[in-house]
Order: sequence, then structure tokens, then C-alpha cells
Amino acid sequence: MSAAGAGGTAGLFGRVAVDLVLAAGLALGTIVAASLAWQRLVPDASRLDAVVFALVASGAGLGIAAAVTLLRRPPSRRDVQAALGAAARAGFWGAVAATACTTFLLTHVVLLGANALGLDATPGNNPLLNALVSEHTLLLALFVIVVAPVVEETLFRRVVFGRLWAAGWPRTGAALSALAFAVAHEPWRPELAQWLLLLAVYAGMGVLLCMLYRRTRSLLAPIAAHGLHNALTLLLALVALPG
Repeated sequence: MSAAGAGGTAGLFGRVAVDLVLAAGLALGTIVAASLAWQRLVPDASRLDAVVFALVASGAGLGIAAAVTLLRRPPSRRDVQAALGAAARAGFWGAVAATACTTFLLTHVVLLGANALGLDATPGNNPLLNALVSEHTLLLALFVIVVAPVVEETLFRRVVFGRLWAAGWPRTGAALSALAFAVAHEPWRPELAQWLLLLAVYAGMGVLLCMLYRRTRSLLAPIAAHGLHNALTLLLALVALPG
């Protein structure tokens, strides 16, 4: 590889690193600032109110992070027209449904298998979701079916994967965006085996969403598939409620 080529590659991965660090900083900064303000303004809030606020703050933080990083790689008018046009093609929604069902089934089969083997592979966001599913179902549905898919697919598929895909590195882009997607959902847990398993589950989902984006060339596809996956997960949680 020539010096110019090496410099271009380094610059490309540098921009991806800046995207990820900027997104993480904005999201965490917004959530921490909002949480500190909440503790000062509402010191005697109930646990449920605190959980609701945490969900809203997370949505705001993710939204700001996705918006700012998208400005670093904004779609052209042609990109938008192509994405909308893809949704009208035969097979588009079938591919969306197939990807969503595949990620849903694989995720739950793997996690059920792990639990059967004695590994507590419960995702880290489950306590937050379980606290809201019965009393704030609509708010939770809005977050997991609309807000989270839109901002996460914008960041991980459009910005991270899309930047590397456009530069001729689709496999590397899929691997890197999938890993970032996984770490964003499961930053750390002390039980190494469970953590690695959850990272693998989320990374597998991320790779499938990258493949769908590349196949359809429309960000609407992974957004819809992600939203459908989450809707199925929410439906399962509602069915499992006691009474």
C-alpha cells in the first residue's frame, strides 16, 4: 500500500473513531447532566418515576448523538430518494420481516439455551424494561420500536458501517459497527462468559442488519427490522406478565 493509500485508510478509520467517541460522549454527557438535574429538582421521586426519566434521558442522549454524527456524514437528496424508492420494490418488506424474525429467534434461542446451561445471560437493559412494561407500555413501545431503532441504525449502520462501505470496506464496516453496537448495549459485566455471549448475540444482530442495509441500500430497512425485532420482544414481555 502506498503512503497516500495508508494515509487515506488511517484518515478513514480516524473519522470512524471520532464518530464513535463523539456519539458516546454526547449520549453519556446528556444522560449524566439530565440525571444530576433530576436529582436536584426532584429529590423525592418514586423509583418508577426515576425509571421513566432514565428512559426519556436515554432517548434524548441517543437522539443528540445520532443527529450530530449524522451531520458529519449527511445523506444527499439522491440517497434519500433511493432509500424511499427501495421501500416500494418487491421483496423489500419480505427482507425486513425475514431479518427481524431471524434476529428475534436466534437471540432468544441462544439466551434460553444459555440460561438452561446455568448461565444468567439476561441483557443488561432488562431491569429497566421490566420496570416499565406493565405501567408505561405505550412510552416503552415508543422508545423501543421507534426511537431506539432510528437513532441506533443512524449511528451504527448509516454512519459507521456506511462510511466504511462507501470506502470499499463493507466487511470491516459490518464487523466494526456490529462490535460497537454490541458494546453500546452491554458495556461490561463481571461474569466474563455471560458478557462475551451477550456481545456475540448483539454483534450477530448487528451484522444481519448491516447485510440488510447493504442488500436494500435503504436505511429504512434496518430501522424497520430493528423496530419489528423490538416489537416482538416487547410483545413477549407483555404475554409473560403475571395475571
